[in-house]
Amino acid sequence: MKILFVHNYYTRFLKHFLNENKEKIACTDYKSHKKLLFDQLFSVSDFYSQGVLRNGHEAIDVVANDWILQKKWATEHGLRITTYPPIALESRIGQQIFLHTWMEKILEIQIKEYNPDIVYFLDIESFSFNLLKRVKKNKYTIIAQKASPILSSENYRMADIVFSALPSMVGAFQKKHIRSHYLPFAFEPSVLLKIPKQKKKYNCTFVGGFSKIHTLGNKLITEVSKCVHLDIFGYGKEMLPCSSEAYQNHHGEVWGKDMYTVLLQSNMTVNRHVDMAGEYAANIRLFEATGCGAMLLTDKKKNLGELFVDNKEVVSYTNADDLVDKIRYYTNHPRERDRIAKAGQRRTARDHTYTKRMKEVLKFL
Repeated sequence: MKILFVHNYYTRFLKHFLNENKEKIACTDYKSHKKLLFDQLFSVSDFYSQGVLRNGHEAIDVVANDWILQKKWATEHGLRITTYPPIALESRIGQQIFLHTWMEKILEIQIKEYNPDIVYFLDIESFSFNLLKRVKKNKYTIIAQKASPILSSENYRMADIVFSALPSMVGAFQKKHIRSHYLPFAFEPSVLLKIPKQKKKYNCTFVGGFSKIHTLGNKLITEVSKCVHLDIFGYGKEMLPCSSEAYQNHHGEVWGKDMYTVLLQSNMTVNRHVDMAGEYAANIRLFEATGCGAMLLTDKKKNLGELFVDNKEVVSYTNADDLVDKIRYYTNHPRERDRIAKAGQRRTARDHTYTKRMKEVLKFL
């Protein structure tokens, strides 16, 4: 079986990647450029495809909205590009306009060239319904996944299966007669081999964004920061009051390797879920944080016990006051903190890897 994974990266990260690697990018071919991109370990990188390979099947990755990378592929395959849109488009509307032209044309040719059994869209909403119809017409199986707010549900009707880390979303898809299955996120253990060993630098961190879909989390981190010191990393600093402790202790955006480095340097790290997650623990930070050996402080959810043993492998909190109390407690009890951190890391290494997740995916295909 051959699976083509289609990625759609944050434009903020792609801009960062371009700025940091301009000279290397300018003189590399498609294969080397893609390797350099995946070496940044952003988002799920090539973790899904590596998990499939380790399960004995073929897999390929395409980052459809990296225009410079995709243009290299097109040029190397003899395609004449007659337009050259902006390198990075800020808005989703701008992305859609672009995707309806050259980006989708290149992707469609790549699908035909690679001829996979399955096209697995990691962000199916970023592509046009017409493209998906054409992919479907050509007899390719379409897989999608989603665990965040849905902007448009139309595209999911073209998917043969939709995987979600949110049990509530699985149920919502099934009610619409869309085949859907639960699939939690995971951690890729090889990350620990690709980043130099780190000394602990931060007592407690928060790595994540401040945005309109995180209103409860925004308030939580702002309130907690008034009482205990949090070193904060991520996007959305501009949403914080300039006079707030959270703003003053915000160190800016970190992506991929830099994010993992911060987690490796953290004794403890705070996790909070997007508002629409409701009563379910589902985000990827659960596994990135524990995989890196930080003691995870995460919001209490009813399914957390299916993933980790509370107070033994992770520590849950119920509100801002509870979180403040637990940060103070584990700051003063480092041996207990480190014991939980190590147990959480062992649990993730045993049960929550992409090799295991892709084994589950393959059972449905």
